[in-house]
Amino acid sequence: ADAEVFYHWAPALAVAGDYDGALGLLERAIDGGFHPASSMARDGRFDALRAAPDFNQIFRRAEELQRQALETFRGAGGPRLLGLPG
Repeated sequence: ADAEVFYHWAPALAVAGDYDGALGLLERAIDGGFHPASSMARDGRFDALRAAPDFNQIFRRAEELQRQALETFRGAGGPRLLGLPG
């Protein structure tokens, strides 16, 4: 299954009140390699989950993995290859 799909279904479950289901899908997304912490931080559909310790743990993990991915991208010369500034 595609990890990004799990991420995009998670807020629908959160809005519907299925918090455990939403958190489970977020975990599956991150475990699958999709970790858009910056989107998680801004997406209002996750507001009902923000007070949950599990959400905060998942979010911190996503932040760390996103940071690592960006470092790897920059270290491999990704911006230069794409014609982006440094």
